[in-house]
Amino acid sequence: LFLGRRFAIFAGAVGVTCYTAFYALELSGQLPAPPVEGADFSSYFNLVLAAIFGTIVGIATDRSSRRASADLEVLRADVLRKASDLSESEARKSAILDASLSGVVSCDSQGRITEFNPAAERMFGYTRAEALRRDVGDLLVPQAMMESHRRGFARYVRTGRPRILDTAMEVLGRCADGREIPVELLVQRIGLKGEPQFTATLRDLRQQRLAEATLRRRGAELQRSQRLEGVGRLAGGVAHDFNNLLTIIGGYSES
Repeated sequence: LFLGRRFAIFAGAVGVTCYTAFYALELSGQLPAPPVEGADFSSYFNLVLAAIFGTIVGIATDRSSRRASADLEVLRADVLRKASDLSESEARKSAILDASLSGVVSCDSQGRITEFNPAAERMFGYTRAEALRRDVGDLLVPQAMMESHRRGFARYVRTGRPRILDTAMEVLGRCADGREIPVELLVQRIGLKGEPQFTATLRDLRQQRLAEATLRRRGAELQRSQRLEGVGRLAGGVAHDFNNLLTIIGGYSES
């Protein structure tokens, strides 16, 4: 059963040969012991069948073992290939997250952060190690919005009815130093089975707000400049008309 097909065939052949030889010696009376009562052909045949059956079982066991070993090798190669594909996929996902200019923050159904990319680190001032497994509300949501955030999160987990999913909106985020910054937020549910998980894409609006303020300031300066230009033109026109009057008065005075 355990030593392979060749040994099973060898042992079966030895067994059949020995049984045949002893049966022939028994029939011829050449054995030193007295004949055994009831040693007929059926006993010999049963012994031979037992030897042949053991040989067949040994061969079948060896074949099954070889097939199982081949299947295990195929399974091992498949597992290694899938592990390599998974590792490559994880590396590709990490590279995409690291290269993204938008902050990406993911959390589980309990609100604990599971992903925090480098753009989010730069945006909020936390490292990835500091943010992971922390509650997203405690870490990033301003105190004034905390209660609303918790109620909305609990309501969605309980009822499954979203209010802010898949909708871009402007909110305030809280940085590590306590500052509140304007961000554009887009929350989406991750399409995985089991407990709901979420990922948020965040875009820092500080540069945009600064550019808008600069544009408004320059627009105001342009309007002020245009008003001053209008006043200057009016003053120039009045001065020209006054100069004409002075010319007439000077001419009459000279006359």
